[in-house]
Amino acid sequence: DAAGTRIDHRGNSSGLRVQRVSSRHEDFQSVKGRILRDPHYLCDNFRMFAVVQLFWNIAVFRDGPENAPSHPYFIVLLIALQTVLAVVTQLFAPAVMSESPGVNEIQLLPTYVALAVTAFMTWGALRLGGLQRRFYQTFGSMTGVDLVLGTLMLIALRFTGTALVALPFLLWSLAAAGFILHRAMSVDMTRAVGIALLIAIASYGASSTVAT
Repeated sequence: DAAGTRIDHRGNSSGLRVQRVSSRHEDFQSVKGRILRDPHYLCDNFRMFAVVQLFWNIAVFRDGPENAPSHPYFIVLLIALQTVLAVVTQLFAPAVMSESPGVNEIQLLPTYVALAVTAFMTWGALRLGGLQRRFYQTFGSMTGVDLVLGTLMLIALRFTGTALVALPFLLWSLAAAGFILHRAMSVDMTRAVGIALLIAIASYGASSTVAT
């Protein structure tokens, strides 16, 4: 009997390994879901990687804003990160500018104005369809994707030293914003990209107006 038991265990070892792998995968998906929805998990810096991964997946059209965190304070965190990115960009990407700005010349108002216009127009577009409850996830996804692509663009600017490299990232950001609105508003991609383009033009125009 003991020998038979050992044979059974050996014979089922591959099945047990498959079950363990499957269990680990399910546990990972469960933890990932809690990370994106539980404020306590979002406070864990290590597990913020799952949120960054989500924004990357949205940027490459693999995921949608419906899986983004919907906590209002998460928007505050994203705005804070946008502030950091704006400062770093103005400090370390002057190679493509005519002159290098000093610390006292860093302008944050254009960033905040652009975010405010984007938030207002995004809320308005969702409100027209009665989908304003999706605002936090939609605006959060747009802001998060901009952070990811903005970081990549900054790296590219530093390596190439030419402003032309920013163009593909701007087009990518526009397409990603259209994809987010497409998923959030349940409209066709062409209309969603058109709305994203209007938002981008308005936010750029407003931020350029307040820039000195």
